[in-house]
Amino acid sequence: MTTSYSEAVDNIFHVHEQAKNWTTGAINIPVATSLDNDHPQIINLSETIDQGKNVPKPSKRSDDNCYWLPQSLSENHDKFRKEKIHPIFAQACFWAGFVVHGEYETRHKCIQFECMMSKYHDEEKKKKYAANRPRKVKNPEIPPEPRDSRREGQRGL
Repeated sequence: MTTSYSEAVDNIFHVHEQAKNWTTGAINIPVATSLDNDHPQIINLSETIDQGKNVPKPSKRSDDNCYWLPQSLSENHDKFRKEKIHPIFAQACFWAGFVVHGEYETRHKCIQFECMMSKYHDEEKKKKYAANRPRKVKNPEIPPEPRDSRREGQRGL
């Protein structure tokens, strides 16, 4: 099957647009029933993602606004979080089809997980950032010159 260059570019653009609206199925995570009750329950993590809510302050956390890990996972230091807590979330998300990054936020005293795609694949945000970024040049009054990516010594005849 022969396709033209413009058809191939259109297909790539279409796949890219579809990827922006990709959704996942259930991401099941085992958690404790409440802060005081370690009886396990399964929650669908995808129902809690992107709800536009900030992490409650430690003094405001309760069974009504938080889910709790079992007491066996109550340690809070880098090695324990890396070896025991991160894998619970990372593996569940991996099996749902994406990769997450978890980072402990000392200010909020919690681990913030974020999809890796959200960090690296927002072209519109990247273009806005580049357009608003000041140029670091000797004389900003001179417009930029297009550059040849090949080095002088590598030019063909």
